[in-house]
Amino acid sequence: MTRCIFILFCILSTAHGTIFTESADQNHTDHRFFLMSLYNNTTNFDLVDNATVVFQLKIDELWKQTAYFYYDIFRMVVNSSNPVALFVSDCEGTPISVKPIVTCESVEMKWDTLGSEDGCVFVNISSINAPSTGVITIEAIANTNHIHSFFIFLIVSLVIIATALLNYAANEILRGITSYQVIEENTEA
Repeated sequence: MTRCIFILFCILSTAHGTIFTESADQNHTDHRFFLMSLYNNTTNFDLVDNATVVFQLKIDELWKQTAYFYYDIFRMVVNSSNPVALFVSDCEGTPISVKPIVTCESVEMKWDTLGSEDGCVFVNISSINAPSTGVITIEAIANTNHIHSFFIFLIVSLVIIATALLNYAANEILRGITSYQVIEENTEA
């Protein structure tokens, strides 16, 4: 029984995800960064006039199912001091979003539209006739259906564990009563 309980807790506590990072410099078009975490992770950019920077976001396969939740939507939010041209595509170059002029924009990307086994997104940001500084924020959005499934699984697991413990306790009590009765009978004899 103890072994079963241990196995259940191991199942409930299994989840890992990885996303890596490398810095991106201004005025270059071939630099990449990989985000370390999708929990409201932010990265700054600083562009001079008519400069372009390319970011590559790589979302590991494990990350979409980490921490018991299934993240199948990723939101990228761009806030810029001046208008910038924003072009977002998957690894195969298929456009996900094109925003010609933007100072604040939110782009949502579904996992099944990212075009590869590992989610891969290229983000081109170009300043337009003026220097521009800003922040990119990446957020993972959990699929609530999978969250509900997890909590149902958790409740069922806890009920099974509680039932096993109660059954064990009841057996021990009955064994103790039986032993006491046997001792009394032997004493009377």
